[in-house]
Amino acid sequence: LTPAEAQAAVSAGAQFLVSPVVDEAVLAEAARLHVAMMPGCATPTEMLRAHRAGAALQKLFPSLPGTHGPTWVAQTLAPLPMLRIVPTSGVTIENAPAFLSAGAWALGFVNALFDPADVRAQRWDSIETRARAAIHAVRSAEIPATPA
Repeated sequence: LTPAEAQAAVSAGAQFLVSPVVDEAVLAEAARLHVAMMPGCATPTEMLRAHRAGAALQKLFPSLPGTHGPTWVAQTLAPLPMLRIVPTSGVTIENAPAFLSAGAWALGFVNALFDPADVRAQRWDSIETRARAAIHAVRSAEIPATPA
């Protein structure tokens, strides 16, 4: 995502922007356009850099099973409680409650909901079933109090 692409997206009606990387120029353009920007970050350093550059949310990307799981989120937030971590790839209906209990601000259910075969075949009922299961999983999570 470039600043020009951010401008084009907002001109086309986008109300927020998401990127797989931290790019301060895009964050500055998002601020100028008055839209939220969620950059992808794989390390605490990238998350802090994104936060300091104005990103209210930091997309954990990629969130790799065994590496960037709920324990990683909790350990990152311990010294950096101002971050608002949003895990995306690697989030499943099964691990969603653990991510939220660890302090994740929100979750990005992508592959867990939108199976490419179901999208191609327009099996919206299958996607809806998974979405309902995701909502149930999120509602079952023990969510800790967050800093103001």
